[in-house]
Amino acid sequence: MKPRHAAALTLIGWYLLVPPLESVQLRPGPGKDEDTLDWKTPSHPPPLSAWSIEGSYDTARECREAKREETDPVPLAWGFAKCIATDDPRLKEK
Repeated sequence: MKPRHAAALTLIGWYLLVPPLESVQLRPGPGKDEDTLDWKTPSHPPPLSAWSIEGSYDTARECREAKREETDPVPLAWGFAKCIATDDPRLKEK
C-alpha cells in the first residue's frame, strides 16, 4: 500500500447515529407485553443526514461497543442506532 493511501485510511472515523425520535414508534406485538419498535413510515425511514450524531469513534469496534453499552430506554430511537463511517455518502443526502 502506498503511504498516501494509508494516510487516507486513517482519517476515516465512525459515528454512532440515532434517527429522529419522531420517526419511530412502538407497535403492539403478538404478546401482551411485547411491543415492537418500528418506523412510523416503514417504506421511508429518514435519510441518514437527518439522524443525530450521538458519538464519534476511531474504530467501528469502539462505535459498536458504545452502542451496546447504551441502556437508556427513554429515547426509543436508540433501537435503530447505527454505526456509520464518517465518509459514508449517505450522510450528505438531502
